[in-house]
Amino acid sequence: MVLQVDEKFAENLQNIGRIDLADVDKIIKIHQLEMKEFERNRTNEQKSAAAKLEQKLAERRKARQAIQEQEAAAFRKLRAQQEDLVIQVVKSQADITEE
Repeated sequence: MVLQVDEKFAENLQNIGRIDLADVDKIIKIHQLEMKEFERNRTNEQKSAAAKLEQKLAERRKARQAIQEQEAAAFRKLRAQQEDLVIQVVKSQADITEE
């Protein structure tokens, strides 16, 4: 928000070198409005940054979950292969002992 100082105020300040109380109040109100807008913009920027960080965190969690699922599947497959191998070894030993 861009607020312009009126010409009368600027002229009085240059020529007289003093400011009316009404002008002081006007300056304070303008400053307060500008500060409210600044705070609102800063709050919006902080919310936006927080939302971006939350999104990145969610993406990382999702990626980590996918990796964990892949590792769990690989572990189950390896365990099944090991169990099959143990069964084959036991069968082959049983066949050897029968002979």
